[in-house]
Amino acid sequence: VGCKWIGVKNVTEKNSNDTWAKVVGWYEAHVSGEWMPFSQLTDAIKAYDDHIVQVKGEFTQASDLNMPENYPEYFPNFTLQTETVAKEDNNGDNHGANYAIQDNEDYDKNLRFSDGEVVVKEKNDPQTKTES
Repeated sequence: VGCKWIGVKNVTEKNSNDTWAKVVGWYEAHVSGEWMPFSQLTDAIKAYDDHIVQVKGEFTQASDLNMPENYPEYFPNFTLQTETVAKEDNNGDNHGANYAIQDNEDYDKNLRFSDGEVVVKEKNDPQTKTES
């Protein structure tokens, strides 16, 4: 399974005797050229996004961040709504999934599913593309 967040990855130890480290693991954020460990995904995401905002400042784009909604000083027109919808999995089965609808100047809709998949529909583009 690849990285589902920008600059953040889930790390597990497949050969560990510790079941938590083997199955759940921890998260690492790429900050200042190093991978820093975090026990919670939210902390890793915040560390990465904070670092990007600190480095890029006013040149930060919403697409540079995992959660641009946390930076209203840079993205005042960025809105986030959360809804639950049926989402088709790889087997064609539908499951309820939470997703965030992000409306901003770059995209009509940017849907971030709770499993980390991002579906982006760009302005004036009838095609929908998936990023993970």
